Amino acid sequence: MTTRWPLAISGASGSVAQAFIDQCAGAASDHLFKNGRQYFRHIGRGQGRDGFPWAERYLFAQGYLEQGSDLSVGNPLEHFRANCSDVIKRCGYAFSMNPKARIVVIGSMSGINGSFNPYYAAAKAGLHHYVKTGWKPPGGVLNCIAPTIISDSEMTKARYDYPDVLKTRQTVTCDTVARMIHFLLYADHGLNGTTIELAGARLNID
Repeated sequence: MTTRWPLAISGASGSVAQAFIDQCAGAASDHLFKNGRQYFRHIGRGQGRDGFPWAERYLFAQGYLEQGSDLSVGNPLEHFRANCSDVIKRCGYAFSMNPKARIVVIGSMSGINGSFNPYYAAAKAGLHHYVKTGWKPPGGVLNCIAPTIISDSEMTKARYDYPDVLKTRQTVTCDTVARMIHFLLYADHGLNGTTIELAGARLNID
């Protein structure tokens, strides 16, 4: 018998997914946590079609950004796999398990405005295009969040230009992205095939 989960998450150890999980844990009425236990399924990095979990909702929050300004040693294939093709595969697996699933994926403003790492930007742009044009079964919902630099994420803290980048660029926080995830997964919004741009605001750092 197939176990039916209220939510399945890939990239659950990442900063954004952790912020979302923490927000859910802090809500007394949230159905993902009961009597101190969590009722959602982690999806591991190597998870393929076999054994893919059935869930009402899915959050695909994994990502990869190679650091450094010298891209002569960059890995374009790894950027495309982690940020685009693996996510597309998992959306397909999710809809095959539950054609009426709600899915949220994490894109990036880099896919719209570009990035110091063009491989990352190109992969995220591909993901955004898939969300808009990819097939969705009747009743299935797929949306994307494209945040600008997330000031308190581990990915941002690992950047070669951190923390100077926070002084000159628009930013958002993990909590802001997490609130949008919750809205897209649970609210009665009517959105489908949409990428929400979280452009942020400039931090005032002396």
